[in-house]
Amino acid sequence: MSILKQSKSAYIGFFVVVTLVATFLLMNFLKGKGFFDGSSTYYTTLKDVNGLTVSSPVHFRGLKIGIVENIEFDQQKDYFKVALNVSSEYDIPQDSRVEVYSSDLLGGKALKLIYGTSQEILDESDTISGAVAEDMISSITSKIEPLAAEAYTLMQNVNKTLDNVNATLDSNARVNIQSALANLDKTLANASQLSRKLNDMAPEVNDIVKNLNVLSKGLSEGTNDIKGTLANVNSITSQLSKAELTETLNNLKSLLNKLQDPNGSVGKLLTTDSLHNSVNTLVQDVDILVKRITENPKKYIKVSVF
Repeated sequence: MSILKQSKSAYIGFFVVVTLVATFLLMNFLKGKGFFDGSSTYYTTLKDVNGLTVSSPVHFRGLKIGIVENIEFDQQKDYFKVALNVSSEYDIPQDSRVEVYSSDLLGGKALKLIYGTSQEILDESDTISGAVAEDMISSITSKIEPLAAEAYTLMQNVNKTLDNVNATLDSNARVNIQSALANLDKTLANASQLSRKLNDMAPEVNDIVKNLNVLSKGLSEGTNDIKGTLANVNSITSQLSKAELTETLNNLKSLLNKLQDPNGSVGKLLTTDSLHNSVNTLVQDVDILVKRITENPKKYIKVSVF
């Protein structure tokens, strides 16, 4: 009887141990750990772990290589100490770093391992430099906020402009604007009416243009005749001019010949001194006679009274 009790207790104990081991393995599996995979623990320090939780994934170039194992806050140093459980098959250079980034649009966070270039490898429990990358929503928000401020300022300026326009456009100004618009409508109506009249006159205008073309063609064809007529007139005028000039020169030559002829009256007058002397004598006699008459007019001029 005691042997049965002992064997039953052994079975119960064995079952409890198996259950605990299975629970442990299941918890690790749910955390992302393999049953038989080896892993190493590293640490990093962060000022902010908003959205980061235990079991958040650790990625390397998009591949999940571990999970966040633990998060503790150090009040004295004012930062969070994060434990990373990373697969042992990855050798991490000493100058590597990890960043907290947004893994989805819902605000979920994950860690991203960025390899360095150092040839020295981190040992287990070493600390990796950590930082928080700007997430997508924060980036969009940071870019939208200045635009929103500028849009708000622009809307205020537009409102002020509209207020100024409304203040400027009093009742009289509005009446004037309405009157100007009415006049503009009348002008457009008149322009439309003028356009219709021009369209109606299009055949007459076409006839006038055709007549002008015919007249222009006739003038062009008569240009040669006009040129010939002008050439004839120029020829006649030239001949008349030459004939009159020739005759004038001949007459002038004949006159000069007569003047130079010593037997002619004019030639004798020009070539002899007798006429000149006679004229001088006559002038002297006339001068003496005028003096005598002036000195004794009664002797030469008799006045009888009847």
